[in-house]
Parts: sequence; C-alpha cells; structure tokens
Amino acid sequence: MKIYVIVEDRYAVEVVKLIARELATTSKIVVRSIPICSNKMSKIARAALKEFDKVVILVDSEGRNPREVERRIEEKHLAEGAGKSVVIVVDPCLEAWPCRILELSNCSVAPCSLGPAKSLNEYWRKKHRRDYAKRDLPAAVKEALSTVHRSTKALEKLPESLRKLIDELRS
Repeated sequence: MKIYVIVEDRYAVEVVKLIARELATTSKIVVRSIPICSNKMSKIARAALKEFDKVVILVDSEGRNPREVERRIEEKHLAEGAGKSVVIVVDPCLEAWPCRILELSNCSVAPCSLGPAKSLNEYWRKKHRRDYAKRDLPAAVKEALSTVHRSTKALEKLPESLRKLIDELRS
C-alpha cells in the first residue's frame, strides 16, 4: 500500500516517519509538510489521491473543536477523496503525544504553549538540562515511545489520535 501523509510542520515529518518505522509497517510512505490553510494543499491532496492508495492529513486542533477542524479540512481539501482519505486531528497539538505517554500534566490544555508544550518543557529541562524547542519533537516522541512496551494492551493506552495514525499506516 502507498500512503501519502500531509503534516503541518517540518518536525512532524520526522515524527510520522518514526512512528511508521517503530509501530507500523507499510510498503511505501511519503510524508510532506504543507501549511493546512494554503491553496496549494488542495492541489497536492488531489494529486496524491490519484497516485497513492490513501492520503492522511495530520493536524493540530489548537483549542478548536476537533470534529469541526476535521470537517472543514475534509470539505476544503478532500471532497474528491472519500474512502481514500482520512483527517487525524491531534488535540491540542502533537506535543500532547509525548506529554500523555510520559504521563505529564496539562496534556489536554490549549493553547499548546500553556499545556503540553509547557509540561514537556519542564520535563525536558529536568531530563536534558535545557529548554524544549519544537525541533526536539521527534526526539521527545522517540523518548516517550521507548517507555511503551509493544504489547497490544500497552499500545491501547496511547493517545487516540496516535492510535488512529498507527492504524492508518498499518492498513
């Protein structure tokens, strides 16, 4: 299966590749960073739907209603891709994944800077003796995943949006 994944920022590209490598198996995965609000997104999504078996768009909710974010993206960018596309909304942001896996506090608080990113920064300072920066996201996810046993029961405890991504990459 060939899967095309669109993410919002360049650090999320490495996160998705890491998850695909560690927790999912696919024959081919392409991950690209494209601003979700850009007009370019619709063209790229339509082109990917013709070439790939599935298109996955991974976005942050940043305090907005996740179902509303999903609906708007589907309507704007994936109207032609019903059945071959999926939108995964991380609430409130990707930093929530390592935050929740590491069982830190305020992982659901929006905006991200006051919730998961702040908690991750406190953890990062204690563990790595420096502030967390967005570029550390792949390392934070890798570190968090290293604490998870690969049993089915343990994987069920992962954040819902992460489990959904894993399921999509495995299908």
